[in-house]
Amino acid sequence: MLHVGDRVAYERQVDFIEEDVTSLHLDDQAVEEARSGDHAGLKTGLSKEQARKGTRVYRVTRVARGN
Repeated sequence: MLHVGDRVAYERQVDFIEEDVTSLHLDDQAVEEARSGDHAGLKTGLSKEQARKGTRVYRVTRVARGN
């Protein structure tokens, strides 16, 4: 599940670009979360070339490290 405030990474040919989710839309309605398989739109700072159709998007999770 993806929520407003989560961090996402866009897969590019040789690297990833990360940014925070500030806006999510389903069926032209603003929502706070989207489930896997939903065709959700999200506001991005990427250019049209960087965010072309088929770009894979991943939710970034932080892993706590023990000492």
